[in-house]
Amino acid sequence: MFVVVPLALLMALLAGAVSLSCGFSAKAPQLAVRLWPWNSISVSTLGAKAFLRQDYDSAGALSLDALRVEPANVIAIRTRGLAIEGQGKQADQLMHLAERLSRRDLFTNLWLIEDASRRGDIPKALYYYDITLRTSSQSPQLLFPILAGAISDPDILRVAYPMFAKRPPWLVPFLEYTASAGTADPALVDIVGRLARMPEALPLQIRRFVVQKLAERGKLDSALALYREWSGAMELSGGELDRSGQWPPFDWSFIDGAGFGASANSGGGLSYYGGSSGGKVAERLLHMTPGAAELVSVTSYVERPAGEGARWMVSCASGQPLGAIALGTVAKDRLRFTVPDTEGCRYQFLTLFLSGMDTADTSYSGQVRGIEVHHLAAQ
Repeated sequence: MFVVVPLALLMALLAGAVSLSCGFSAKAPQLAVRLWPWNSISVSTLGAKAFLRQDYDSAGALSLDALRVEPANVIAIRTRGLAIEGQGKQADQLMHLAERLSRRDLFTNLWLIEDASRRGDIPKALYYYDITLRTSSQSPQLLFPILAGAISDPDILRVAYPMFAKRPPWLVPFLEYTASAGTADPALVDIVGRLARMPEALPLQIRRFVVQKLAERGKLDSALALYREWSGAMELSGGELDRSGQWPPFDWSFIDGAGFGASANSGGGLSYYGGSSGGKVAERLLHMTPGAAELVSVTSYVERPAGEGARWMVSCASGQPLGAIALGTVAKDRLRFTVPDTEGCRYQFLTLFLSGMDTADTSYSGQVRGIEVHHLAAQ
């Protein structure tokens, strides 16, 4: 069944997240009523505020006063409907009248979502989700968490997909939210995979964002499948790795710290610099099969004596170290290591790590123009 969130909870969330002046047209309704007691907008706004305070008698009475002056006042109609909800069909009739008068009233739309959800009408609930997210800038903070949780249900996802396929204006922000939240990763992979195959593909930045977030949460198989489909790269088991791409962590990720960092070179390879502090400055993910392997690194120059400053490290995705070697010991550094046949080592990280020097005024730099990882033939 669709997730039903009580309207009162949604109202409370909205009241705590935004100023009431954003939800109602009159900024000073009490003053306006004193100046002109027949100001329908101000009276209805006072009624809406009374409803949020759970003073339903005052809300109902004020909304009736406003309707006597202006029978088509949407705020008064829906406030009256909400105030008398549960007292018969009149409340439902008032809410649907408010819908016909305005498609942009947030509280009316929230009630319509709840009503459809309560009746188990998933298509209608999703229809009102779409309307609300299109017409209210305040609605994503309320509805994105609920919708992201709901699409983890395959039955809801199946009904929701045509809505996503229409590319509503809120789609990319919703996918970004879902990728960050991590509450519906299988559904997210399904949605972005199918949408990206349509003629009007998803923007590159959201595809990269999804791949990165899945990988950060350890959903590496899903991230790899999307990376291969979207980038056209089929091989992560080694080969030349000196080119910088657009798909971290399957391409290089560069990290700058305080006084140390690394960056890609335009012609391939990378440059790095360090000093009194250090840490991880470049990293990428590999997917090598078990067995013996070798890292070959070609260094252009190093401004520190051999064996100091920078080193390559290879580790399992689970954190198990597989080997390390300092850069610049020879023109071509070689590191042999063995990938174990374990679940935690189905993926591996290749990391460039810079050590901090002992004195504050010490600095160093270097450049790597060739990086390659390959399997070794069985002896």
